[in-house]
Amino acid sequence: MARDRRVEYTKMVIRDSLIRLLKEKPIHKITVKEVCELADINRSTFYKYYLSPYDWFEQAVKECQEITKEVLDRIDSTDTEVLLTELLEKIKANCELFRVIYIHREDLFKELLALHLEKAEVRFKDVILKNPVGNQKWDYYFLIYGCNGIVSCWIKDGMEQSPNELASYITNLIQHAL
Repeated sequence: MARDRRVEYTKMVIRDSLIRLLKEKPIHKITVKEVCELADINRSTFYKYYLSPYDWFEQAVKECQEITKEVLDRIDSTDTEVLLTELLEKIKANCELFRVIYIHREDLFKELLALHLEKAEVRFKDVILKNPVGNQKWDYYFLIYGCNGIVSCWIKDGMEQSPNELASYITNLIQHAL
């Protein structure tokens, strides 16, 4: 099916308007009227694609999940640093979207990792098993929540470090933490 550039453009201006508004206030304070005025569209155009700003937000969360899932699905077959670099590159390529989603849903990365816990656990097991005095379950959660905190901070701070630098830092931290 041929893609319709007008539809893509309309969704893009709605997205950009919502992202701009989300930088200023929480989703529950954003009205369809505000979005339409900022996007320079009428209400019926907005409702053609979304039920409400909440509907757009949930679709945006799903988009972030899909972007992340695409990378994390290969967690058991790709080197950790390479995988992490690729994930961070995708987040940075969609930085404005991820930033507003993370501001309003800071638990998102933990959720995304939770979708892949079994695979992630296999990936981190080698690191965790090298620590004979630790509690494997605690070590594992320390890694997951620690990575979440670092990535959340990186996103909130404007992603100043390159994805490669941050992936290298996290990988090094994991190797030396346990």
